[in-house]
Amino acid sequence: MIQKVLIFNHIGWNQTVSSLVEGLKSKPELELFSTTKSNYGEDILIKSEREYLVTKYLTGGDGDNHAPSLCVTSMVVDSVAYIKECQELMDWADLIIMFDDNGSETSAHFYSDENDGKGRAKNNVLHQYSLYYHQDKIVMINPGDFSESDKMYGKYFGAEPAYYRVYFKREKDLNIDISSRLDIEWASNVEPIPFSSEERYFASGKEFDNIWDNKKLKLSALFRWEGHEEGGFGRQDIKKALNEKYYEDTQCIIGNIFGRSSEEDNIDIRLEGVDTGECVRHHHKYFDVLSQTKINIEGRPGNKAFYTGRMMESLANGCCYFYPTPTYNVDFPNGLIDGEDFIIYHSSDDLIDKIEYYLLNEDEMRTIAENGFNKLLKYHTSEVRAKEFIETCERYMYEN
Repeated sequence: MIQKVLIFNHIGWNQTVSSLVEGLKSKPELELFSTTKSNYGEDILIKSEREYLVTKYLTGGDGDNHAPSLCVTSMVVDSVAYIKECQELMDWADLIIMFDDNGSETSAHFYSDENDGKGRAKNNVLHQYSLYYHQDKIVMINPGDFSESDKMYGKYFGAEPAYYRVYFKREKDLNIDISSRLDIEWASNVEPIPFSSEERYFASGKEFDNIWDNKKLKLSALFRWEGHEEGGFGRQDIKKALNEKYYEDTQCIIGNIFGRSSEEDNIDIRLEGVDTGECVRHHHKYFDVLSQTKINIEGRPGNKAFYTGRMMESLANGCCYFYPTPTYNVDFPNGLIDGEDFIIYHSSDDLIDKIEYYLLNEDEMRTIAENGFNKLLKYHTSEVRAKEFIETCERYMYEN
């Protein structure tokens, strides 16, 4: 049985990573260590010190408000001490968790400024150590969107599933009935790890009747304008159609929602690992709107993703969730059923027609929203996902 876990955590927030770490921390039988403060890692942090740096940049396209966003980087203060501590923890652990970082390195790679004063030096000794001594208890998680067949795995030594006991992929394309895509053949130890809902998503609690009774808004569409035209109609087409129909309706919110409504919970620090100042990526006001919204509309997901974190955020707030036609099929156990747990729309005109129908038939809309909410609670919380994750790891490690 798995009891001792070392997490080579991401630097800065990652949605898949944060929900998994939160879920693992809900299990009292697990003893956890994290290499970074990010993604709820601060209270399970190893002893070795890191320095964190926040870089600000602007996001948003035409028609959207602009808000400072951020990139968090980190350097190990004392490489010798860090390597020694991590190697000892790898020897101790029953399970070693690593994450693929954008296909270019793993979360076990680290940076320091100990390169003879010439700037940051990347060090992969811990990844090499793990593969040499502990290949039987390492799992890799690839939290990125699916791209094309040549980007299924990373481009570094030790990126492929053969190096790990089990390899988890957030977007595992099943390639069913999509003739335009190349055949995808996954290694036999590749398992799905879909998004899940963190506790912070439940802005109005977990009693659906109370959530629905407090909703005051007809609809919201809170995604950015730019890009993502896959499937024949893109985000700009969707928002243009919504604005033409609902712009003057004060019960409809169309556009990005930014900003904090609370300065007390330090959510940015708990997720990013560092005080982010004016840079806000975890917008309280966004969840304030979701909690009041009956219909929440998803735009075309980026990077050809099948589903998004907004799916989990919407369902957790009791919204009737509208999603554009999927561009491919993904391995999503206990996934949503169109017309039962959420609504799929196939064009801008179809979107408007379905919005109008469900606004006139609120009992049906409420039933779909409640079904989606209950399915989320049963199958897609961070606690449930962590339980599934540990069970899958144990199956590969001890049964296969």
